Amino acid sequence: MELALPVNIVHQVLRRTLKASENDKDAVWFRFGEKEARFGSQEFCLVTGFKIVEDDENAYEVPRNNSSHLQLFKEKQGKIKRSDIIEKFHELDNEKDAELKYKMGLVTVLEHVVLSAECETLVNERWFYLVEDLERFNSYPWGNLSYQQTVKLFQRTSFGKEKNPKSIKYSLHGFSLAILIWAFEALPDLGREFAEKRNDLQFLRMYCWKMEKQLRGDQLNTFFDRAEVAEEEDSVRPDEDEECTATKVQEEGSSSSKVDDDDDEDEEEEEEEKCVST
Repeated sequence: MELALPVNIVHQVLRRTLKASENDKDAVWFRFGEKEARFGSQEFCLVTGFKIVEDDENAYEVPRNNSSHLQLFKEKQGKIKRSDIIEKFHELDNEKDAELKYKMGLVTVLEHVVLSAECETLVNERWFYLVEDLERFNSYPWGNLSYQQTVKLFQRTSFGKEKNPKSIKYSLHGFSLAILIWAFEALPDLGREFAEKRNDLQFLRMYCWKMEKQLRGDQLNTFFDRAEVAEEEDSVRPDEDEECTATKVQEEGSSSSKVDDDDDEDEEEEEEEKCVST
C-alpha cells in the first residue's frame, strides 16, 4: 500500500455527508451530484479486511491474567497514554526483548492505526491482557471497534457546510484511510484523476491503490462539484472471487450507491457549527 492520508480529499468527502449515523453501527450516506453513496460496515470490511462479526464484540472474553506489558507501565498508575506505548516500544531491545517488543508493537499498531485517536488519549488496558494470548488477540473482532471509532465523527460535526468552513475543527479517528479508499471505489473519476489502481490485485482493496500527486484545494473543489457516484454494477461490492471477512448481513442492502428519484426529499438540515475535541 503506497498511500498517505490526504486529509483534503477526506474533508471534501465528509462535507457531503447526507445522513450521519444515529449510532456507531449505522451506515453513513453521502450525496455526490444527484446520487447517494453508502459507507457502512460491509464497505469498511471490504476495503480493510478487518474482521467484523454480528455478535457484540463485548461478548468476546478478555482474560485478566498477569500482563508483563502492564508491568512496564507501573509508574503510570493505570493512566497509559498512546504516546507512552510508542516510547516504550522504541526502548525495548530488538533481541533481548524480542517477544515483548513484538507484542508491544501489535498494541501500538492497534492504538495508533486501527483505533487511532490523539496521542494523549488513554490506552484501554484490556489489550495488554489480550495480547498475552496471540490466538485470542488475532481472532478478536477488531473491525467492529475500528468501524465504530471511524464513524463516531459523523455524529459530531457538519464538516464545514456553513458560511465559514475554515472555522471548522475536527479530528479523524479510527481507520480513516478506509474512507479514502472507499471514495476511490465509489467515485471512479476520483481514483482515476488523483490516484493509481493496480488491477492485478483485488483483495484487499486498500492494497490496490497508490497516490503520488500533490493536490491543490481548487482542484478538489472543481472535481467534487461535478463528481458522480458509480452505477450500482460498478460500486463497492464484493467480486465473485472476493470473500469479505464480515459475517454481519446488512439488511438495508449491500449496494454502495443508489439513484435519488425523490425530488421532494427534504434538504439537508443546517447543522450548528461545532469544534470537536476528544
